[in-house]
Amino acid sequence: MNWYDKTNDKLNEKITDSDNISEEEMEKLKAGNIIKDIILFKRRIESSFFWLVEILSNFKYALYFGLPICLFPNLLLYFQS
Repeated sequence: MNWYDKTNDKLNEKITDSDNISEEEMEKLKAGNIIKDIILFKRRIESSFFWLVEILSNFKYALYFGLPICLFPNLLLYFQS
């Protein structure tokens, strides 16, 4: 279990000011949870960027091969022979 999982578990216990926890400890828990959110957000962005690159690279090939064939259908006959 990672340290941010532990902080998230403690935050899920709904710690209130009336519990026996110092304000410094509460700030550490909140900071740990914020860092965890940043890590997850970074992973989502990296995943989205990967898919964007894949789509654009496939679109590039569609432009290279598909568009000329759409504009000049006789090219298809040339490549088939």
